[in-house]
Amino acid sequence: MNVRTDRPLVTIITPSFQQGAYIEDTILSVLCQDYTPIEHIVVDGGSTDQTINILKKYPQVHWISEPDRGFGDAVNKGLRMAQGEIIGIQNADDYYAHSAVRHAVECFATKGSNVALVHGKCTVIDSNYIKLNMRKNVQPYSLYGYLSRNHAMPQSSTFFLRQAALEVGRCDLEVDYCSEQNLFLRIVLRYGAVYISRNLSFYRRQEQQRSQNELTRTAEDYKRHIEKVLSEYDLSPILRRVARAGAHVFAAHRHEEQSWLDEARRECIDALLDYPPALLWSSFPVNVLFKNDHLFARIVKRLWRIYRNKTAQPAYPEIEDETEIIWFKREQEGIRP
Repeated sequence: MNVRTDRPLVTIITPSFQQGAYIEDTILSVLCQDYTPIEHIVVDGGSTDQTINILKKYPQVHWISEPDRGFGDAVNKGLRMAQGEIIGIQNADDYYAHSAVRHAVECFATKGSNVALVHGKCTVIDSNYIKLNMRKNVQPYSLYGYLSRNHAMPQSSTFFLRQAALEVGRCDLEVDYCSEQNLFLRIVLRYGAVYISRNLSFYRRQEQQRSQNELTRTAEDYKRHIEKVLSEYDLSPILRRVARAGAHVFAAHRHEEQSWLDEARRECIDALLDYPPALLWSSFPVNVLFKNDHLFARIVKRLWRIYRNKTAQPAYPEIEDETEIIWFKREQEGIRP
């Protein structure tokens, strides 16, 4: 499977609901890209804030606003509307880095028929554009790494071929809170993925964020998503164990974020029962296994940190200054109608 034209149309799909405080950043980051042609589709779930007024300011953006069944339903509507060969899904509170689309298109062109999905790095910021960190688990793709949660494919920094998404069946609404990861995994299981060693997006942490407010549902949907994939695809026994252990690790982190440490420990234990080597994963939250800081716990944590530091990937280049984070604000002259 490959891109059929020399300069393919890229469609960006933005699911939106009550993100009027941030959606203009998303729109401008698409309009200011140094690549054409780009089609931007916003699928709004019936917002009652300033979202619609902002959308009306930009005739370049195709949009609809109507009730939907959640994130996956919005993405599927966007896929039905999309005309582009290459698709990106960008949330209404996140936005692209400079040249992100061009780098993705160049990667597809270079790799040819060997790739249906590309992904890159992601920088985490807060609602005031302050850099919090860079996702350290975004690394060259491997199925083992992805299933173990050692590696990630951030949705905001991922692009895929529309034909591949149609062939694997679009987003699964039964796992809505991780439907994009379910879609990505089904694509890479059939076609593979390629990593771009560049920052492609800025992921914003803010109070109204769906994934932060619904952590328990996210954990449940992720485990359900893994079981659905394992029932549909013939993976090796080792990878099946890794996938289930990775789902428990994912759930443990979600529970830890809510300070539900007993639930997080149970998920850690279940992960080790499924796949004991998970203890050595960089993604494994070893700190939640122990209820107090006794000597044995401190020794285990220390040994684990030593191992993790020795096996860690090289540090990513830092974003040099704030102007790189809000790059599109320099280039928006002539974009606003």
